[in-house]
Amino acid sequence: MWALIWHSLNWDFWVFFWIVGIIIAIILIRRKFRWNSVDIQGNDALINFMWGKGFYTEIRQLLIEWADINAQDRNWETALMIAGALGDRHIVELLLKKWAKINIRNWERDTALICAARNGHKDIVELLLKKGADINMYNEYWDWALSEAKRIWHKDVENFLIKKGAKLF
Repeated sequence: MWALIWHSLNWDFWVFFWIVGIIIAIILIRRKFRWNSVDIQGNDALINFMWGKGFYTEIRQLLIEWADINAQDRNWETALMIAGALGDRHIVELLLKKWAKINIRNWERDTALICAARNGHKDIVELLLKKGADINMYNEYWDWALSEAKRIWHKDVENFLIKKGAKLF
């Protein structure tokens, strides 16, 4: 009985926040909110939204329409790096359609491909390579996508990168 009540409350809770999020996004769009404004940590609205919990793809898509696609946070990470690390294929595709820079680096010189490989997202790795990601770019620790996949035991990503011509330095 309690499980049923909790389940219904939990469902209502998320539906409520989903609806509130859509309403806020619509209000901000109508008021021509400055999507590229930054907070005190140096993050723009898109970066904050990408890291947000409980937000859905439809709201993220509304933000991407007006945001600077290649904006970087205080660690120089872009929305493409974050979406790749989280494995959000829909957002990665949307960002690439909006001409996100694919080989841009963060402060550790990681690329979106390295972030996706490190987290074992083979579909994201495949998509980034199709769109022209450099398979042999390395970060400041001399790690590249293949070494990151190998280090964290993502065998499917490792084998895929080897097939695509990643060099074993």
